[in-house]
Amino acid sequence: MKHSQQDLRSFLNDVEREAEVLHITKAVDVHNEIPALCSETKIPTVFENLKGFEGWRLTDCLLRDRKHQSLALKCAENNVIPDYASRSGRGPGATCVIEDAPVKEVIWTGEDARLDRLPVPIPSEGIEVAH
Repeated sequence: MKHSQQDLRSFLNDVEREAEVLHITKAVDVHNEIPALCSETKIPTVFENLKGFEGWRLTDCLLRDRKHQSLALKCAENNVIPDYASRSGRGPGATCVIEDAPVKEVIWTGEDARLDRLPVPIPSEGIEVAH
C-alpha cells in the first residue's frame, strides 16, 4: 500500500464526515486554558479562536482511538496495527517536493521568523510562559 499523501486539512475533513469533532469557538488562552481542555477531551478537538493568535487554529486528540487512526491510515479499524507495522517496516518513502503546500501560505523571514509567534501550548503545570 502506498503511503498516504493526505494533509492535515484533508484528514480533518475526513474526520468531520466520519466521526464526531468538537469545535471550540469561544476565545481560549493557548498557554493557560488549552492544555487543561485537551486533557479533558476524548474526541478530535479544533480550537477556532486563540487569544493573541488571530487567524490560527489548533487541534488535538486526532488519533486517540482506532476509528481516527484508521481514517489517517485509510485502512479498516481492525487492521490499524498490522497496517502501521507494515508501513513502518518499509522505512521512509521517496521524498517528494510539493510547490504549493498549505505550509507555504505564510512565510516569515528575518526578524519576523520567531517561534514565539506560533501558538504552542505547554502541557505542564508550574511553567511560566513569557509573552
